[in-house]
Amino acid sequence: MVNILKEFILEAIKASSSYMKKERVRAELQEMIVISVKSGTISDQKSLEEFFSTLDMAALALKAVPYEAYVQIAGAKKSVKLAHEALRWQHEL
Repeated sequence: MVNILKEFILEAIKASSSYMKKERVRAELQEMIVISVKSGTISDQKSLEEFFSTLDMAALALKAVPYEAYVQIAGAKKSVKLAHEALRWQHEL
């Protein structure tokens, strides 16, 4: 009985973690839509539908990019950030 309960709890935690990742993505997309509505970029139902169409196309394009490319991009952005910090530090001297 205890083992069954432990298994159930572990599965619930895994499911919860998976759900939270999906919920975070949904929340970020919703925030993007809200910002676009506030700015007027999305001004009616048609432009909202166009946004979703564009989102679908963008997601398909991003799926074609291998993980290693994202690692390289992340590394390049980190290098640029470090260079900016070094220049700022040098300027403060």
